[in-house]
Parts: sequence; C-alpha cells; structure tokens
Amino acid sequence: MRIPKITMLLAAMLPAIPSLKAQLSAGNEALTIKSGTTFSSQGLVLQPAIDLTLKDQLLEQTNTTVHTSSKNSITRHYQLNNPISFIGTLGIYYNTQELNGNAQNLLALYYSEQGNTGSYTTQNGGIQQPASSYLYQQYDQAIIFSHLTAAERHSTLPVGLADFSAKVENKGARLYWKTHWERNSSHYIIERSANGHAFQPLGTVAAKGDFNGTTSYSFLDDSPLQGKNYYRLTQLDRDGKRHDHGITQVSFQLKHNDIRLYPNPLSGSLLSVNFIHPSQHKNNVDIQLVDISGKIYYRKTFSIASNGIYVLHLDQKPPSGTYLVHIHSGVIDHWKKLIVP
Repeated sequence: MRIPKITMLLAAMLPAIPSLKAQLSAGNEALTIKSGTTFSSQGLVLQPAIDLTLKDQLLEQTNTTVHTSSKNSITRHYQLNNPISFIGTLGIYYNTQELNGNAQNLLALYYSEQGNTGSYTTQNGGIQQPASSYLYQQYDQAIIFSHLTAAERHSTLPVGLADFSAKVENKGARLYWKTHWERNSSHYIIERSANGHAFQPLGTVAAKGDFNGTTSYSFLDDSPLQGKNYYRLTQLDRDGKRHDHGITQVSFQLKHNDIRLYPNPLSGSLLSVNFIHPSQHKNNVDIQLVDISGKIYYRKTFSIASNGIYVLHLDQKPPSGTYLVHIHSGVIDHWKKLIVP
C-alpha cells in the first residue's frame, strides 16, 4: 500500500468526549489501499476487494447518533466529505459505552450516500464480535456511502446470528455459528473459496426452523485447501429467500509428513509421490530427484492429479545411496529423503 502524506488531526481515543472529533485527511497525492490490504483509522476498518483510491477525502469520526430505519444508532458515526464506491470488508470498532440502547448481538452496519435522515440502509450478513467490540460486513456488490454507523438490525430478520468462525481441527476446518432466534429458516449453505470471491458449495446443514433461543451449529471441511480458506455462510428461508451471513477465514500449511514417498527405500525404477490431502495443492507439481552432490537425476512437471498421486518412471534404478526428492507446487516447497539400497 502506498502511503502519501496523511494528516492525523486528532487521535482516535476521543469517543468519550462528544464535543470532540477525530479526523484523517488524504490530500492531492491520494491514498491507495491495495486489494486484500487491511487499513484502519479511528476504529474504521477497510479491506477492499479491489484497489481503493481515496483522494481529496476527509474522514471524520464523531460521537453523534443518527436515526436509521430501525432505531437510533450507536454514538459513533463516520463521515467522508465525498461518497466512495466500495467492495470488500467494512468494519468498525466501538466502545460499549457508545451502544446507546442497542444490543451488541443485534448490531448491523448502516450506511448512507448523503447522510440524510431516513436514508441509512443495511444488508443482512453483518458479523458481531462482542468480546472485541467489533462489527464487520462483507460486501460482494459495490455500495456507495459517505456516512457509516451501526444500529440494531430489523427484528424481522429470519435468523439472529451471534457468531461465525472457523478453527483448525486435526487436518480439517471446523466451522461454528450460533443463532439467538430463527424464523421460517430452512437450512444453511456452506461455501468455500481460495480467494474470497469465487465460492464453491461444500455442504448444507438443516436449520432449527422456528425457535426462540440459542442454537449452536457446526460443519467440518475435512479437505481444506493449502493456504487460505474463505468460508461463506448463507441461510435459506422455507420460501427460498437467501440471506448472506458473512465470511470467515482459516489458513492451512501442508506439513512435511502430508507428502509420502513409496516405496522408501526404493526397490526398483518406479517411485510414487503421494499427497495425503489432494485438495491442498492447486498447481502443477514439479518433482526432482537429486543426489547428495546436487546433481539432478530426474525431473518432471506433472499436471494436477485428482488423487494426489504422482508416479516417477525412472529409466533404471538409481545407484545405491541417499537422494533428495524436491516437490514444488505453488506455495508448497518440500524436500524428502529417499534411500536407494
């Protein structure tokens, strides 16, 4: 991210004093936030999905409240002097003293292009993290805003989502989510993406339907991708309406023992390189057989095999000794020792 001259007129630790405000100014040089980069100022968090350039912009954070279509907002309000078009993840940190009668577990982001009374709108899918007083929303389609705040979302929503998270579990990813109520809810769809944009369905989980009370759900992805995994949770009503409940992310790094050589020691001229979890590599596989002097005895680039098995057809059994097998595929770069008796 290229940072031009930025003027911080006041620090962001002023929320308890309503008469003061914090500002950030991006001048003529412009501030460019690269795609996937997280930028934070005064509790406002921007992670654009495409490069975002702010020029001749003044960001102000004040401790005022506005009236949304739901109720009065929290006493934290952001204003840009010019509207921007945004795709990506947008979030705010707030203080519990700023809730202004709003329930933390029901908060949603509200935005407006001009900031006029009654012009604030929201979308389903905001994720609340009450423990850290953080609220964020993934926007897959462009929104235009110059004003941003938070308030309780409409009580007519079919599901009151309290949390959506993912954790590493053995060699898989366990997804967790929790609801405080459900109305006319049919089921949940879990999708996965390697880049946070193009998603593929993984599975479904039946919903409680109509229930007032806390319900906990989970789903196991037993073959996660190598590197970052983005998971999207979507809820469907019984009448077919879809509600996006956000995206969570977890990373996996392929371990040394997740790639195996067979046979080892080598007994003939065929050597198999086995990826224990085939879905963890998404690139062509380059394999080299190298002796201890560094001489390359064999090299071949394989197209992706769905079963994760790559067979090296050597011209003949190599001379006795210790060899190294170099396996490279995208971010995967491993060396394995091979014994030839």
